[in-house]
Amino acid sequence: GKTHTSSMPPPADRRELAQICDKKLERGEVESAERLCRRTIDAAPGDAQRPHILAVVVTFNRLPLLQRLVARLAEIERLDGVLVVDNASTDGTGEWLAAQEQAKQDLRHRTLATNSGGAGGFHDGLAWALEEGAALVWLMDDDGLPDPDCLARLLAHEHTPDGDLEFWGPVVVD
Repeated sequence: GKTHTSSMPPPADRRELAQICDKKLERGEVESAERLCRRTIDAAPGDAQRPHILAVVVTFNRLPLLQRLVARLAEIERLDGVLVVDNASTDGTGEWLAAQEQAKQDLRHRTLATNSGGAGGFHDGLAWALEEGAALVWLMDDDGLPDPDCLARLLAHEHTPDGDLEFWGPVVVD
């Protein structure tokens, strides 16, 4: 079903939430970790009616695709920031991200010591987003290119009968 209940008390703070999420992801409990992330909406910083939304992008040696995606994400309304997890790229990605981070307040990056694959990158990125107070986390690979209205269209379902879904995603087309 779409509705899940839990007898577990809410975490005391976001750091504890991130630690719990991290442990769930380590055990491969992705759906449970996503539910935990979704539970933070009421505790999001800022306007209670507007959840804090961060995008997590995982990249590895595809700088031109990443550049295209970062430019597109800058056009998307309601997105509060972009966290890029660089999976130890060797193509200049880290240097480009460092320069972009200096110029754009809403873009930050972390470069991993070794390539941990997509799953490892999303593991680190989701935990990072929760540490940063995200109520909703939009996960994507560097080769994605969402339409400018994609997030708004996803959020339009937040208060519909299907709005209790804990994982939403756009249709992916070639």
